[in-house]
Amino acid sequence: MILEDMKKNSNEPIVSFNTGTVSNQQDFIAISDDLKNVIIFDRNFKKINQFKIKKNAQKMIFTKNEDKILICDKAGDIYEFDVKQSSTITTSDEENCGRLLLGHCSMLLDFLLTDDQRFIISADRDEKIRVTHYPNTYNIKTYCLGHSQFVSVIQLINEQTLASGSGDGKIKIWNYLNGKILYTHDFHEQQPQEQQQPTSTTTNGGNKSLVRSDFAIKSMTIDRQNNGRHLCVSFLSQLILYLFKIEYQNDDEKQFKSLNIITQLKLNQIPLMIKFDSSHINFLWIFGAAKDDNDNNNEPIQLYEVKQNELARPLIRINVIDTLNQNEHFRRSVAAIKRDQYEYLFKHPFHGEIVDENFQHKRSRIKSE
Repeated sequence: MILEDMKKNSNEPIVSFNTGTVSNQQDFIAISDDLKNVIIFDRNFKKINQFKIKKNAQKMIFTKNEDKILICDKAGDIYEFDVKQSSTITTSDEENCGRLLLGHCSMLLDFLLTDDQRFIISADRDEKIRVTHYPNTYNIKTYCLGHSQFVSVIQLINEQTLASGSGDGKIKIWNYLNGKILYTHDFHEQQPQEQQQPTSTTTNGGNKSLVRSDFAIKSMTIDRQNNGRHLCVSFLSQLILYLFKIEYQNDDEKQFKSLNIITQLKLNQIPLMIKFDSSHINFLWIFGAAKDDNDNNNEPIQLYEVKQNELARPLIRINVIDTLNQNEHFRRSVAAIKRDQYEYLFKHPFHGEIVDENFQHKRSRIKSE
């Protein structure tokens, strides 16, 4: 019925979904669109709550007991909302303010709740990763500082270890409880034929340059269902995935040791998101858009399996993938997603005589004080 209505209204502007999530016990599903609507369904797709939020959602997470949902927006704030309809929630046409948990001074790009629900870990455009107590979010545990560009994605490896990916082309592994870096993988240090250096382009302003990395990280996922044995990463400007094996000291899954590349996968589409399956070990979902808008053979959703240190198509077929890939409205919606949505996040250093002169004046004032 819904698909039929979509086909009838195929000439109307496409409303894109910003993000969505499923609760831990798979009892609830939440989606958000670019009109700032949040809709929560139960497992039978019966709508149990709907409201508008102030800013477009960047990511949503259900708490472990499934009574709350946390939503971060692009303004840098994280709010807490009731999952089920309550007396404090107004009609669907009015904003539901929720409870403000925390805010960053810059755009939030990713956040997560730790397994024990004690901390919210949030990453922003200004290279910061903040570890905040939950629900007492006025208490900041620590910061993880070390990236030189925006932190696009963070993932938990275990109860004390965090992986982060950044626009600087690096993966960093942290002990997030004390903010210490345990390991860094720099994609610019690949073998010579793959080595790529950060590029710089000058804008029309003349004195403003855009510093960007060819290995700027877009998405990252860890197969925690398999005890965190693999990490996979995709990039903003490259049609390739890297699959790492996570090494532990003495096979102790609490003692991280290193990352080792075990395979690469060349893609025929622009990767928008990658995700290890939370129900099936070694299954990797790739959500992507065609390089050419006129490519009618593109499959927006592809499924791969980690098998003998390779990424290969599994033998089984999943009906929901086939159904979505064959749906014209779904394919058009994917094609409408902005593929350069992270390009503007790179730092813009300024150069020129005026800037140099201002620095000289500032140094002089500091020396005279």
